[in-house]
Amino acid sequence: MPAFNPTSFSAVRETFDGYAHGYRERFNLNPLGHYQREQVHRIMAEYLRSGDRILDVGCGPGSDFPFYKALNLRVDAIDISPEMVTQARQVARNLFLSAGIRQASLEAFSAPSTYDAVILNFGVINALSPLSPVLDKLGELVASGGVLFLTVMPPFHLFWMMEMIVRGQWRKARQRLFGRQVVVGKKMQCFYYRQKDIERATTFPLRVDRRVHLGAVLPTPEQYARFPRLRGIAHVLLPLDRRLSTRLPDAAGGDHVCYVLRHL
Repeated sequence: MPAFNPTSFSAVRETFDGYAHGYRERFNLNPLGHYQREQVHRIMAEYLRSGDRILDVGCGPGSDFPFYKALNLRVDAIDISPEMVTQARQVARNLFLSAGIRQASLEAFSAPSTYDAVILNFGVINALSPLSPVLDKLGELVASGGVLFLTVMPPFHLFWMMEMIVRGQWRKARQRLFGRQVVVGKKMQCFYYRQKDIERATTFPLRVDRRVHLGAVLPTPEQYARFPRLRGIAHVLLPLDRRLSTRLPDAAGGDHVCYVLRHL
């Protein structure tokens, strides 16, 4: 299997170590961040059963652990950021959740047996490129008949593009939409994917069971926090976003798109 490179491991680790401080306030307590995570949990709950063995890749500070606990899942979790792993372990202890949590990259990770589900939530896969070896690795980890949950940042998001245009950052908008990558923070590359990219890069047999657009007609959680005027607009548009979430073409994008892939 060819090696895959998340920009550089040090850049990703440094970026997410920085995110670890204030992550809960920045994303989990943000109304639009909470809305998106709630939508993803609803989707997952349709596929997961009590006792299922799952792997959370890029678990962050354990934001999804209460959901896993409620479903009585058997959890392994990895993250490249030591700060995130420290927080995730504390969350697991607080929940009395027995979870195997390790600081590791996906590339270096190995497991004695396959999982009923593998989860890469909220942009984890956007730090990884090229897709083919990443998906090959995930295919090795997911059991036949199991599911792969990918919550991906797509090339197009309406409100993000609008902000770039207003700020005159045309080059950055073009880089995301057409070049499919943008530098995040000081040096981490973020790669943007659509369904066709995932399907073309996959060598193991899979079927796209579901595609749900998250925040397609809403500001990003960060925009919601930074621009008070957008908050009222967001609350007005929330019902529309829910209705459109499963009806839009893939190119319509969103803040994230959740794909459910079945390993055949």
